[in-house]
Amino acid sequence: MKRFFVLLFILIAVALSAQPILIVSLHPTLSWTAVTKDASGVALPAGGVMTYNVMWQPVGGGPPVLLINVAQTSATVNLTAWQVYDLGVQAVYVYQGNTYVSAIDWGSVGGTPLPFIVSAGAGLSTPAGLNIVP
Repeated sequence: MKRFFVLLFILIAVALSAQPILIVSLHPTLSWTAVTKDASGVALPAGGVMTYNVMWQPVGGGPPVLLINVAQTSATVNLTAWQVYDLGVQAVYVYQGNTYVSAIDWGSVGGTPLPFIVSAGAGLSTPAGLNIVP
């Protein structure tokens, strides 16, 4: 019986680890590491301008949509209540008139390498008026 519960615990942990982390916020702040190298690991040439596109995508797929473009490595975004979003960031480097764009990093929370989704809102209020009838 003990083996059954251990196996059940492991199966539940594996199933939960495949799910995205849900964050509830109307104004989440994303942050990321500055891009200083190209995809092969070579330092970017001096004199270019780096910005970042903060993107959202409908949960389950669909084309990414630009929320905001920023020069710093963090951004607070404003979301519409009661929507669910996949959020990500993309590097944009302009050098000598040419624009180079990275793939979109759909993020992690606290270093957990699982994608997160954001449900825009303040969450639900706590139920009140609990009664127990004996």
